[in-house]
Order: sequence, then C-alpha cells, then structure tokens
Amino acid sequence: MQKSCLICGAAYKGQAASRTCGAAECKRQMRLRVNQGSRHPWSADAKARVRAKGLTETQRANLRKGTAAAQYSPRGGRHELHHRAKYWIVLHLPSQTRYTVRNLLTWCRNHPDLFAPHTWEHAYAGLQEVGKSLAGRRKHSVSRWREWTLLAPPRVPDPAYVLAKWCNGWQGRHAPRELPLAAFQRARSGFLGRTAWCADCCNARWRAWNAANPTGRREQRRVYSRRYTQQYPERVKLWKQRNIQRRKNRDAPS
Repeated sequence: MQKSCLICGAAYKGQAASRTCGAAECKRQMRLRVNQGSRHPWSADAKARVRAKGLTETQRANLRKGTAAAQYSPRGGRHELHHRAKYWIVLHLPSQTRYTVRNLLTWCRNHPDLFAPHTWEHAYAGLQEVGKSLAGRRKHSVSRWREWTLLAPPRVPDPAYVLAKWCNGWQGRHAPRELPLAAFQRARSGFLGRTAWCADCCNARWRAWNAANPTGRREQRRVYSRRYTQQYPERVKLWKQRNIQRRKNRDAPS
C-alpha cells in the first residue's frame, strides 16, 4: 500500500496501520507526538548517556552485596527450598533407581557424576523437556533423555508451603527448614528481614530465658501483681468516689 510519512512526507510502501516511513528519527518524532504529555524518564538519549557513563564504585559495591544476599536468601538461593522449585521423580532406566528430588536444577548441579560423560546442563535441559511432554506442553512428545526419564510430571509443593518461611532454628533446636506460615504466628523478625524463628523456637527461647533469669521473672510477676491487684482496685475506688462527688455537686440546690 502506497502511503506518505506523517513526519517527513516521504512516500513509502507499508501497511494500513503504519504512519511513518520507518526512519529512526521519524519514529522518534511520532512517539513524541503520540505520547505528548506523558512522562518518559528513560528515553533513548537518556539510556545512551547512562550507558556511556558506566557504574560508580558505590553502585558496583551494592550490586556485589545484592548478589551475595540473593545467593544466601532462603527463598531465592541455590538450594532445594527455592520458591519456584518443584518435585521431580527421576528414574534411571538401566538400574531402575528412583530419585525423588525438589529443585531439579540444584540436584543436577550437585550430582554431575550421575550423567557422565555428559554434562549436567544437558541432563537438566533434557529432563525439563520430558517434564514438559508429560505435562502436555510440547507439540512432539519426549519420553526420556538418554538413560533417564520421569515417572510423573513435575509437581508444585503443597499449597501450605508455597507461602512458607524459613526457620533458622534456635541454638540447634532443629535444622534450618521451611515451615508453613501458620507456624510463624508468634515469631519475631530476624536479621534477614524475614521471620527467622518459628513459634516453637520462640517458646523454647522464652523458657530458656525464664530458667536463666529467675529473678527477672519474679520481678515481672511482682510488677504485674502490683499493677493489676493493687493499683487497679485503688484506681477504681478513686473513680467511684469522684463520680459520687460529681453527682452530689450536680444535685445540690443552687
């Protein structure tokens, strides 16, 4: 279809919906005209200037800290409890050995000797394709990768654990593990910004503190007793006397 550019007026062949000849400057001017009045904080020129300037030392240091924190994160690190990890049932056909794993990527990375002489990256990619085939997400079915196959499509974790948190344990009470949110109702925030102790660990810590500080516990009980068994009745008594006096003053003849 023969058309003329709305910016430079040049004739060109294009579709009915096209409005410019395709030149970079014409497309830029058309974007400015169409989106006039809206914010464009990151235009092409701004991106080019930032790219040419490069990162500062502070930004590089923050990036290094962020990478280390992401690797240590209990929800996003390289371990079995990644928030997007699934359960896989892998079968080695010659030996009929069955492996039930969570986070196929971590399992393949940690056991490269199982796939020798092939690399674990190829094994991971192949088993992923088998999982897609079992889930009906491939046009052509794939039943196995070399000597490995899956007995079932990958399964997501229990919904109670999808929104789970990581309990670091308190003084070795239990190994660090993933627990449902219901286990953290009485927990405290940890140094990771997440709840680091479950309710069981918090109760154990409270009992240990009570055993190590009997005097402090008695003092707390004394304060509680003085506040609610002595001070409160006295305040109620004063409040009643004040109301009685107010009624007398109100009903007294003027």
